[in-house]
Amino acid sequence: MKSDYIKLHIIILILAFTGLLGDIITIHALDLVWYRTLIGSLGLMVWGMVLSKKKKGSYLQFFQLNGKNIMLYLMIGMFIGLHWFCFFHSIHLSNISVGVGCLSSAALFTTVLESIFFRRKIQLLDVFTSLLIIAGLYIIFQFETKYVWGIVYALGAAFFASLFTVLNKKYVSNNGDSSFSVTFYEIVGAWIVCNILLIGEGDFSVWEFSLSQNDWISLLILGLVCTSYTFVVNIEILQRLSAFVVVLAFNLEPIYGMVLGAFQGEKMTIGFYIGACVILSAVFLYPIAKRKFVDKSVA
Repeated sequence: MKSDYIKLHIIILILAFTGLLGDIITIHALDLVWYRTLIGSLGLMVWGMVLSKKKKGSYLQFFQLNGKNIMLYLMIGMFIGLHWFCFFHSIHLSNISVGVGCLSSAALFTTVLESIFFRRKIQLLDVFTSLLIIAGLYIIFQFETKYVWGIVYALGAAFFASLFTVLNKKYVSNNGDSSFSVTFYEIVGAWIVCNILLIGEGDFSVWEFSLSQNDWISLLILGLVCTSYTFVVNIEILQRLSAFVVVLAFNLEPIYGMVLGAFQGEKMTIGFYIGACVILSAVFLYPIAKRKFVDKSVA
């Protein structure tokens, strides 16, 4: 269990860099996600080849799953594709700090979605923690009102991230399929939804593969390290930790992202940093309060 928390925070640190990479990459958000998912899925195919040689097994064992499960994973992956599009588009409309800051609202969305999908009674501590995070966001955006559409898309990103996490917890964590195989099909699902949106827009320029060297380097890091690796580990962790705990821990990602934004020269108001401190307090106090009040009452 302790190692799961360590792994969780390692991938959070890695994912904190996605906002910076999204700011560096010059292409449209939807094109960015298209390349990210394509590179990520191809990276997993190569990874599967390496693993099959080490285990002296069939290469196809990583991809031969129940057809119903494959369709399920593709569908769940579409939600993460929508999350990535909303996230990167919010950064392009505002900045890194605003884009990652709103992701903290995922805790509230997760509380509601878990009660729906698991028919679980909402605990007062979960609600209080979520509302504390929302209060932090409210303070932030009282001082940062010029990024309305960036906020809207970032909240959309938070909702789809919560939906993706809860669905993975409900349908994936106990079905016996390897985290590697699940990750592959989910990333392919994210790539599929990008193609659907691109066709809907009538934009086919992405298939020309015309990118600068810096964009290619950033996209390779984004696709292989921030996507393939982190998603395999994340799905493994969800098999042992609750969706709310995972999403709550991911509220540290905005904090790390804000620090990176500061290094990028982003100048935010004092209210922004006060709100960030409120969010950070909620993240760290939740497990302490849960052990002291909720776990004892259940025992």
